[in-house]
Amino acid sequence: MFLALVPSIRAQNKRLTMDDIFDPDPAKRVNFSGTPASPRWLKDGEHYIVASKDRNAFPRLLKVNAVTGQSEPFYDAAKMQAAFLAMPGTSKDDAHRLANQTSYEFNPSETGVLINFANDLFYYEFGSDRTIRLTANPDEEVGEGFSPDGRMVSFVRGNNLYVEDLSMERRERALTRDADAKILNGRLDWVYQE
Repeated sequence: MFLALVPSIRAQNKRLTMDDIFDPDPAKRVNFSGTPASPRWLKDGEHYIVASKDRNAFPRLLKVNAVTGQSEPFYDAAKMQAAFLAMPGTSKDDAHRLANQTSYEFNPSETGVLINFANDLFYYEFGSDRTIRLTANPDEEVGEGFSPDGRMVSFVRGNNLYVEDLSMERRERALTRDADAKILNGRLDWVYQE
């Protein structure tokens, strides 16, 4: 954890100016909200991912070397955008938003991401640029996540629990069918989330 703080310690040697506090560009303005960016460590143990402070950055996610503080884009956002744009029914604006999120749900091997966007789920695989629209349903999907082996995605729709296979044969299966106003499969009700 200490290594992640090295760049911010160096930044504290600079004197605070009025421009730092009131700069019209939010990316340059000092954040006094007390909510630091929460990095996501990569499996290599040497890098972490954070969202760029520059709201116009493309992509917004940066891969940061914990020792040197050097950062680079985590992925090729233009390739990701092109892959989503090639999907039938995806607008240019939607493809841009899908490729420029500030956080993603990563699969266990960190080779693909799951995106909940406009009440549907999408999958993107880095390297192969494979995209899949997992759901096309007017109902909202929530609580999405990968199976431990990364081959399936689970989610809740209409208080029922579903899984979908990410293989070429893709199949959505309902694991429960008994949901109603009192039966909330896969969702917390009165239990506090901690």
